[in-house]
Amino acid sequence: CAPSPVDVYGFPLPRVDQREAREAAEAEMQRMVKAALLLQNFWRSYKCRKAMKKAQKGKGKSSAKKGKKKKG
Repeated sequence: CAPSPVDVYGFPLPRVDQREAREAAEAEMQRMVKAALLLQNFWRSYKCRKAMKKAQKGKGKSSAKKGKKKKG
C-alpha cells in the first residue's frame, strides 16, 4: 500500500484533495514540458541561423585580404 500524500505541513490530504492535487501536478508538468520544448526550439533555431550565417559569410570570401592597405 502506498503512503498517502501529505500537504506542506505533513498532514494527510483528504481523498478529494488528493485527486485535485494529482490533476494540478499533472497540469503543471504539462505546462513545464511545453515551456521546455519551446525553449529547445528557440535554441535550435538560433544555432541553425548562426551556422547558416557563418556558412554564408565564409562562402563569398576571396583569397585576397580586404581592408586598408599599408603605406610604404
